[in-house]
This record gives sequence, structure tokens and C-alpha cells, in this order.
Amino acid sequence: MATTLVPSTVTITHTIQHTLPDGTSRSWSSVHTIADVKYCDRRTMAIPTTEISILKAVAAGLAIGAGTFTDAKVAYLMIRPMDNANFITVGLKDTAGDTVYHKVSTGMLIVFPSLAYDANILGLAFGAFVFPDDIVAFADTAAVDIEIFIVQTT
Repeated sequence: MATTLVPSTVTITHTIQHTLPDGTSRSWSSVHTIADVKYCDRRTMAIPTTEISILKAVAAGLAIGAGTFTDAKVAYLMIRPMDNANFITVGLKDTAGDTVYHKVSTGMLIVFPSLAYDANILGLAFGAFVFPDDIVAFADTAAVDIEIFIVQTT
């Protein structure tokens, strides 16, 4: 059986609006289009104060499914805490031990235009990009609901 799923396009718009005390307005907007989108997922989930896996990333050719995506084909990942009091910590972890954690404050969001990263604790020059096997999160002082939006291309 051949798939009837036709790749689509996702358009992402980020806008910043800043009004100064004297009424001067400054704004910035960026529109990014991602073509050949095969999988797109939006979900909400509860994050406890202990680290849990929120997404898995696998190499091309391995099975993907609910919450699991092909690492090199992720073209956009947004994670947003939906809480007015507690921040979350988001981590990108791979089995080789390359881990990076990000604090995502209340009312903010974090965007990854790719899952590729380089973690270097020694302050050395750039080494090589790696992909996480696991994307994890935990809440600060109380459980937090989060929103996840992820886009994978063909």
C-alpha cells in the first residue's frame, strides 16, 4: 500500500513589539517557511519536578512513532511552559553523555530550529554536531503543563 500522505508546508511567524515610554514603537517580525513537512505534532503534557522524557530522537531508518522523531529531519521544535509561576528546564541528551540544559522562564518559550548541538564543558573550539537521543524536562517547584510543537520534514 502506498501512502496517501502528501507533504505540506508549515509557516512560522515570530513577532516582537516594543513600545518605549515616549510612545515610539519598535517591532521585528520574521516569517520562516518549512517545506516538505511530513509529520507535525502539537501536544500538551504535565511535567513533574523530576526529569522525564518528553520526546525521543532516532537516526534515519529507525522506527518512529508517537513522541519519536527522526533526529536530522526535525526542522522546528517549540516548547512552552503553560504556568504563571514556575519555570521549566529542558535538556537535550545523547547516550554519549553530551547534554545541554536550558531554563525556560514563565511566559516564555524555547525554539530549536534543529536538534543538532555541540556540548563542550572545557571551553574548547567547536567539535562536531550531535543529535540528542532524548529530550527531557522538569519543573522548578511544582508540576507544570507544557505545550510542544514539532515539525519533521520528509
